[in-house]
Amino acid sequence: MENLSKKETLTYLVIGATGGIGSELSRKLSQEGNNLILSSNNIGKLEHMSKELDSDYYVLDATKFSDIENCINHIVDKYHKLDGVVNCVGSILLKPSHITTEEEWTNTVSLNLTSAFATVRSSARAMMESNGGSIVLVSSAAALVGLTNHE
Repeated sequence: MENLSKKETLTYLVIGATGGIGSELSRKLSQEGNNLILSSNNIGKLEHMSKELDSDYYVLDATKFSDIENCINHIVDKYHKLDGVVNCVGSILLKPSHITTEEEWTNTVSLNLTSAFATVRSSARAMMESNGGSIVLVSSAAALVGLTNHE
């Protein structure tokens, strides 16, 4: 008799799941039969993707530590584990620095750095209490290429 081992179902959170990179990644993870939690601050797009992928979703502002922490806690309470988190949140500001406002600067830093740090902080805590996991921070190609007005 053949020994057919059943593949373990993994639980993943995709933050920024309604963007271009996040939505394609979510589709791939869903096709593989994983538990998938989609998150974004756009409830309309989240509801649509949730139905398309038959996945859970969680509305959050990725720049707020408490929103990320609450989402992670919700997932661990529901699924009893978190195997992976992908943060696809980010923004690019192509504007000369001398006309960039303080608000634009703060928003860009918050989207790109605060969301990443909040993701790592909350996810690592949850994963350290179980069997570990993976945290992936996604960036666009702009991170590798010099662009005019991309200070």
